[in-house]
Amino acid sequence: MNRFPALSLACSFAVITTAVFTPPASARTTSDLRAGIEYATLPGAVGSGRRNEAWFSLEAGTKWKSSAIEGLRLEALFAGEWLVLSPSTSTANSQTLGSPQAGEWNKSGSPHYFEDRDLFIEYRKGSLRSAIGSKTLRWGVADFYDPLDQINSRRMERPAQSTKRGEWMVFSEFAAAESAIAIEAFVIPLKRGSILPSQTSPWLPRQLYVPNRPDAEFILPEALEYRYREREDPDSALRWNAGARLLWRPQESEISVQYDEGAAGFPSIRAAISGPLIGFRADGRKVIQADPLVRLAEVYYRERHYGGSFVRPIAGSLLRFQFGKTEPMQSGRDLANDRSDFTLAVERQFGLGSWGSVTLLAQGFKNALEDQTGGTDIASFSKFFDRAAALGLRFSPRETTTFTIGVLSSLTPKGGTIFQSSLTFDLTANANTEIAWTMYEANLDSPIGPFKDNDGGSIKLTASF
Repeated sequence: MNRFPALSLACSFAVITTAVFTPPASARTTSDLRAGIEYATLPGAVGSGRRNEAWFSLEAGTKWKSSAIEGLRLEALFAGEWLVLSPSTSTANSQTLGSPQAGEWNKSGSPHYFEDRDLFIEYRKGSLRSAIGSKTLRWGVADFYDPLDQINSRRMERPAQSTKRGEWMVFSEFAAAESAIAIEAFVIPLKRGSILPSQTSPWLPRQLYVPNRPDAEFILPEALEYRYREREDPDSALRWNAGARLLWRPQESEISVQYDEGAAGFPSIRAAISGPLIGFRADGRKVIQADPLVRLAEVYYRERHYGGSFVRPIAGSLLRFQFGKTEPMQSGRDLANDRSDFTLAVERQFGLGSWGSVTLLAQGFKNALEDQTGGTDIASFSKFFDRAAALGLRFSPRETTTFTIGVLSSLTPKGGTIFQSSLTFDLTANANTEIAWTMYEANLDSPIGPFKDNDGGSIKLTASF
């Protein structure tokens, strides 16, 4: 839910009014509008999750730069997405649970949203740049899971295509033109919080691996239903998030160190499962028949991140190294463990003449010093990146066409593999199409096991105006 609706509308009005009524001699304005329609199918998805769906997306942005006041600019970017087609594959009860409720169109539980991603005013004066408003930051250099890029909350209706949410913040950067050093810092008075998959999404686990307890055995229903409860924030973790980063760019290299503290990017998920006792095993263990309705509570806790990165071109390749440490604080110590992440990636372009290029990516070895546990819930997806490696190829026979194929594999005993491929090509100068297909290979008790049947594809048409 947008926690600053009045401020958001006021800033929107200010940006639009300024752009429209400022004389051309004292302002420069550029605007962009993008709309898309996407059809996705997951034919093998189990349970009551959506198997076929169509989405309408919209992005509208404008940038205003003052000529009267040097260094002053306004920027606004709004994004929205709506589920416009979802053939029923589930019970009437699940359709009711999945329907957006009044006042909850922007919370977990509903797939629809429209909100600001960037909406800020910025002023540059010499080496200092300051901004206030809604803003997305990119801190970190790793692809896939990035422990240093956890500032903004994320929207994870479809986790493989997660997007950042703008956070209302005060941001400042000092970067002397004659120096290779830059310092960035931010303060977020109230973080928005991430949006998890909606209640009928196939990306909520529709089948679970539940190890037998010493005193009880659960029998799960064939189809699980979900409902979100109110969010919990026992330590006010969403309030007063802050951090800073130091960048040093000696010659062709880039070195960074950073520290930030605030709400975890992915909350702890507490599931409430109940059911009647239906009997006892011969060894005395209870047998419980679990009810199909699972109530989910999102519990936010505070954590700190610190680490650094190193980027340097070597022998025609680009080397990226990153180290990150995540430490839960306060009540988070009972909800999550410390986490250490190491990332080493090598990217190289192979020229193929007029046939374009191929990009090789090696991504690897996260959390290499810690054990990995199996996955039994939605939050376990991030554990897939513990000790993982990836290889990707990108081929562009012409500027208007790109084909990519990649494989991401966990290097642990309870691992798994994700295969991805896509083809993008331009239909006109202002419209393009993307066709994509993804496959999952894993055991049910692996981090991606609950989604192992979510093989599927999509086709998306996007136009710019």
